[in-house]
Formats: sequence, C-alpha cells, structure tokens
Amino acid sequence: MLVLGIHNNTRIFDLAIYMPILHGKLGKILLWSIVVLILFFLAIPLFVVFPISLSASSYLEFPPKSLSSQWYANYFSSHAWISATILSFKVALMVMAVASIIGTTAAFGLNRGRFRWKGGVFVLILSPMIIPTIVISVGIYSFFAKLGLIENYWGLVLGHSILATPFVFINVFAALQGFDRTLEKASASLGANPIRTFYYITFPLIRPGVFVGALFAFLVSFDELVISMWISGSRHTLPVQMWMDVRLEINPTLAAVSSLLIGLSILTFFSAEAVRRRTERKYG
Repeated sequence: MLVLGIHNNTRIFDLAIYMPILHGKLGKILLWSIVVLILFFLAIPLFVVFPISLSASSYLEFPPKSLSSQWYANYFSSHAWISATILSFKVALMVMAVASIIGTTAAFGLNRGRFRWKGGVFVLILSPMIIPTIVISVGIYSFFAKLGLIENYWGLVLGHSILATPFVFINVFAALQGFDRTLEKASASLGANPIRTFYYITFPLIRPGVFVGALFAFLVSFDELVISMWISGSRHTLPVQMWMDVRLEINPTLAAVSSLLIGLSILTFFSAEAVRRRTERKYG
C-alpha cells in the first residue's frame, strides 16, 4: 500500500510538472495538431470526390489524368437527374415546414408541460434517431400502403418528416432550456397577449434553434435513401437516383452530384452559423 501510495503521488507530481506545459504554447500546438488531423481524416472523402468529378475519364479515376467539366454538364442536361433533384427539393422544403411546426410545438409542450412520464415522451420523440431506419421503413411502408400513400408525394413528405422532426425538436428544446421566462412575464404584465408575446419576445430569442433545426430537417429529407426507396416507386428522389446509378452505371456523374451535395451541406451550415451570430449580436 505504501509503495502504491508513493507511486500514485509520483504520478500526480509528474502531472503537476507537465500541466503548465500542456496549458502553454506546446499544449496549444499539440491541441491544434490533433484537431487538424481529425478534420483531415473527416475531410478525406471531400478531397477525393471533387477531383474525380472533374476527371475527363469515363470511369472513376483518382487522381484524374486530365480535367474536364463534362460530368457536371451531363448532370444538368440529364432529365432523370434533374427531375430527381427537383422532386427532392420539393419534398425537402415541405418536410422542413412540417417538421419545424411539429418539432417546435413538441419542444414547447415538453419544456413547459408538467406531467408524468415526461422522460418517456422525450425518448419517444427521439426514437426515430435511435431505431434503425430500415425498421422504420418497414413500418411506414406497411401503414402507408393501406392509406394509398405509396408512390405519392405526400407519402414521401410524411415519411421523411418522421425522421426529420426529432432534429427540430432537440434544437428548439435546447434553445428553450436557456430561455429566461421572466421576459414573457414582463411582456404579459404590460398587456401583451400570448400570441404577441411569442412573436415579439419568445420566437426572436429561440429563432437560431428553430432555424438550425429546420435546416437539419431539410438535409435529412434531401439525403434520405431508405424510406425513399420503399415509398417513391418509379418517382426517384436524388439519393434513389444515385443508388440506381451505382447499381447500373458507375461514371463520374455520380461524383459530380456528390460534390454538389457536399457544397449544399456546407452552405447550409454556414447559413445556420450566420443566423446564430446575427441573433447573438442583436439580442446579446
């Protein structure tokens, strides 16, 4: 025991010596090196996909021997690709609206409500993020087939909304956790009704959470493959069209579409960050 105590004290002493180094310049260099390595590891697919999309070869080639924009031109001139993209945008925009309304309402109800089994309801709302998508897809297909929603626009919207709503819910719920409710009480004491209070006080302060949740809902719908394969039928969304292209004909057009999707995701995240910073500057 004495030896073990001396050994532990020695380790603590060694940590005490090296802690200032870790907090100093060397520690910052080490930290940033780790961060850069992690980011590089996560971004490797981006560095591969974009050069392939500019390849002049008729097959996937990395690194490309010569450059060409023909595969982007092939995408924009293809009726199948464009119709799939338009359908994905239509579905994703509607899903963004539906999921935002349902997710925001659920977040308010769970945050402000006082009832039993609150934790169970919270887990139930988040269950689409936990349960494998293929399991959800089987249930959705069986239920929607009876309602005639297979190969139907609204079937896609409702199916995608089931997956997208938890992303809105968790962002709005987090925003409400840090919300000062005395502001609402002050508004009510000055004669404002609940609707005016929500519009002028509550919503501006939680807007980043709602907006970020809506953007996540859009991306979840736009990128969804499994549910779309079960419901879309002959009306292919963009992910389904990409899957069909992988199975039947692999060419760099797929890399061009992937590059555009990556650009859309980056633009979405920058938009969310811009809204967050603008709200912080405006409301402190």
